[in-house]
Amino acid sequence: MRVRFPYTLLLLLCTVVAEQDAQAQGLRFRSAPHPIDQRTSYDVFDGAAPRYDGSFDIEFDMQIYPEPEAEVGYVLRIKEESGGSIYNLWYDVRGIDAFKFNEEGKWNLITTRIDPEELLGRQWFRVRIEFDLAQDSVRLTVHDRTLAVGQAGLPDTYRPVIVFGKSDHVIDVPAFAIKNLTVGGSRKQRFPLNQSRGGKYSTTRDGRRGKRAIPNG
Repeated sequence: MRVRFPYTLLLLLCTVVAEQDAQAQGLRFRSAPHPIDQRTSYDVFDGAAPRYDGSFDIEFDMQIYPEPEAEVGYVLRIKEESGGSIYNLWYDVRGIDAFKFNEEGKWNLITTRIDPEELLGRQWFRVRIEFDLAQDSVRLTVHDRTLAVGQAGLPDTYRPVIVFGKSDHVIDVPAFAIKNLTVGGSRKQRFPLNQSRGGKYSTTRDGRRGKRAIPNG
């Protein structure tokens, strides 16, 4: 009787390496150098936004890429399902005001001054946006920088529509990737966001609910 252990072990090791590679890559976004209809959009809750009372936060690992034609753009947009203010996180690698959290169409709420070279030198860094509905404040953390703003005009309850990358009329997408996304208040929903392979165009679900519209290739 032949022993197949070496082959089985090799197959297991290949599977583990493939899973680790997928986890390391996360979900990479096609950015400005690509045609508009080929830029990536990721809708976290895909039309089924949960309701949050008191507070909720959005947290993820992020990696940026030095692509000359994709130095600025929107990382994500957040809007209440029933309407009202829209917030966005804007990235600009051309200066030290790398990340800006804005109330769309109105004003800049938070500017994180950080040298982009510091972020480009890191494989992944953590980003966290905290909405304190009870205290009417927003806190933004990028890597090791944390800033907050009060009197943000937040409602008492919030059903967030969260879209990364291309969203509605917003088409400027920087070169970046995300992974290990969590959203929630006292209870968190987790979205691993492993890059999947497939046809040139695909619409798939990652994690628990997120709908990913991304051209592969």
